[in-house]
Amino acid sequence: MNTLFSPIRIGQFNLNNRIGFAPMSRLAALDDTFPARCRELLVNRAESGCAIITTEALAIKTTAPSSLMGQSLFYSDKHVQEWRSINQQIRRYGAVPIIQLNHSGRLANDRRAWNEGSCISSGDIPHCGLDRMTKRPYVRPKAMMQQEINQLIESFVCSAKQAVKAGFAGIEINCAHGYLLNQFIAESINNRQDCYGGNIANRFKIVTDLFCALRVATEGKVLLSIRLSYQNSASAADKLFNKESQLAQAMAILAKSDIDIISLSCPEMLDDPIGYTLHFASLVRKYWSRYLFAAGGIHNQDTANRILNYADIAMVGKSLLLTPQWIELAKNNWPLDSFDRKDCQEIYGNKILY
Repeated sequence: MNTLFSPIRIGQFNLNNRIGFAPMSRLAALDDTFPARCRELLVNRAESGCAIITTEALAIKTTAPSSLMGQSLFYSDKHVQEWRSINQQIRRYGAVPIIQLNHSGRLANDRRAWNEGSCISSGDIPHCGLDRMTKRPYVRPKAMMQQEINQLIESFVCSAKQAVKAGFAGIEINCAHGYLLNQFIAESINNRQDCYGGNIANRFKIVTDLFCALRVATEGKVLLSIRLSYQNSASAADKLFNKESQLAQAMAILAKSDIDIISLSCPEMLDDPIGYTLHFASLVRKYWSRYLFAAGGIHNQDTANRILNYADIAMVGKSLLLTPQWIELAKNNWPLDSFDRKDCQEIYGNKILY
């Protein structure tokens, strides 16, 4: 039986434990660079013993708005320089640094995204409700044309090449939580009638095309990871897969792609986050034999070890963010705080993001 402190080999890396620091978006940037206090957080968690350190979602650069307010970007030589130093420190503590690249699509909310048709998506369906940061209604996005899809893939590839230069050991593409690539693979959002819409194979085409391009561009020098979420929005009813057969088909498609890791995420805003995470991980493990990471509802040794019945790495987010001594406490089997749904909404909404 694998436990939290069982060693594991991921790619070329021998890890002393199965603890990863999950991507935790702080949205604290005043420009497109990564804030110093956020850099220190990643290095400190590596020093505390995390085997995997994943960055918060960093936006790629495209003509259309790609980011959230306060989100850092990653594409330029300046970004390479600042991250090279961070990654050297992370590696010094024996941790594996993974960058998460993202495009927000119809959820982008910087000032360029406030006009109708300024945002891009798989189709023209706007996100419902008000943006919680700007308090403005989401605008109707523009369905991407083939040329824009090609340019999107090229933008991801450009950032991936820069990530290799910056010393990242892995590249994770965010296809979760309602962001742009999730807007393609989600049946409830994608209303296209071409080769990128309709059946599961079509909806995942942009993802498989992207990972093929990434593998060629990075020449096998880094691990490639895809992040998937149980649902497409804050509603538990808005599932990515409504039937197990759909999930099985998607896993078969991804298995033919150049993907090393599937990284699962279930937001703790749900009523039973660990239950959703266990359910999702158990289903994915039935159809996926490569590396599997999982996040959501992991607060202590028990929840982490339950996840490790299915996943290779337990990705700890808010608990590790708020408790620097989390690994030491877990190693000694000392008590760790748990957070319920209300706690998570308060902590993540008010104390972390702002």
